Amino acid sequence: MSKPAEDRMARYTEMKDEISGIRARVNSPDRNVTVIAGPGGSVLDLTLTEHALAAASGRALAGSIMSALRLAVADAAKQQAAIVQRYVGDRLNIAERVMATQQEVLGDKIEAGEQEQARLDEQARAKAAEEVLRIDPQQPAPPQARPRPPQRPARTGEDEGFSGLGEGDRW
Repeated sequence: MSKPAEDRMARYTEMKDEISGIRARVNSPDRNVTVIAGPGGSVLDLTLTEHALAAASGRALAGSIMSALRLAVADAAKQQAAIVQRYVGDRLNIAERVMATQQEVLGDKIEAGEQEQARLDEQARAKAAEEVLRIDPQQPAPPQARPRPPQRPARTGEDEGFSGLGEGDRW
């Protein structure tokens, strides 16, 4: 085998090994489902919380599972496209083609899922901060505005002759 052919084969093997290590872990927007996807859209793991099984209706649970699956598979495909792009160089725009295909197949579902995930993440952070304040009474209270001292009434022309007299002054 020639040196260029050996080099190409070695690069192909590196790329294949890198692709086989792809793992995209995604939680559903409601955090009740976790999916781990691998190369080629393979689903490697699916985990449901106890809450998902106890509280969710069949329709809601199916929606959570599908949402997490779409996001995980899309993320794995993006990772795979980025790896292939590095190996083939700029001759082919693999990553752009993968994104276009995902948009065509899944439409706005991926973006909507990512936005919902961001909203739920923010909601969880706010709730956690609220819990910390409730649990830790030693946590300093947020600063409050101090009341203003009472204002003295403005002087009028009638007071002018008495400006030097105080409580202890005599007549």
